[in-house]
Amino acid sequence: MSLMSILENNPVIPVVSIDTLESAYLYFDKLREKNIKIIELTLRSKNALNIVDKLINHPDFNDFIIGVGTITSIDQMKTCHEMGARFQVSPGFTPMLLEHAKINKINYLPGVITPHEVMTLQSFGFNCAKFFPAGAMNGLQVLKSYLSVFPDMKFCVTGGINEQNKSQYLALDNIIAIGSSSI
Repeated sequence: MSLMSILENNPVIPVVSIDTLESAYLYFDKLREKNIKIIELTLRSKNALNIVDKLINHPDFNDFIIGVGTITSIDQMKTCHEMGARFQVSPGFTPMLLEHAKINKINYLPGVITPHEVMTLQSFGFNCAKFFPAGAMNGLQVLKSYLSVFPDMKFCVTGGINEQNKSQYLALDNIIAIGSSSI
């Protein structure tokens, strides 16, 4: 399934840092109760890659689309791809990450803020990006401005998304999804 299809079908993505399998079971049960079948697991702890590998390949979680976030290196990208991550997310990007994702057909959501970054992504053939950190960067106003300048670009907005503002973001035509740790 393409990244665009994943995001279109799952516009609300919990972004979670999980340190143990026990906490994963509890969190995944909560997501099932909310009928949410997608999750972005971050690489923000020492044990994150080990936990991510166990969760991606665990039969109890086959009903979830499991992605990995906070990808900052080619090694992380390769490892997560080999584990079977359905998508990968970065807070920013490098040309090497873009090339590696493109060549290996990895569902990759690189992070952007500026018009220069958006244009760079487009020059590599990417038409979807993570907009991060939205809250700190006046995201609603910036993304409204980007509607006319980048009409073919879609954004998954993260960083400061919560119950109070998520509907405002999802109402914008260039927002395909939101990611939040408060879901």
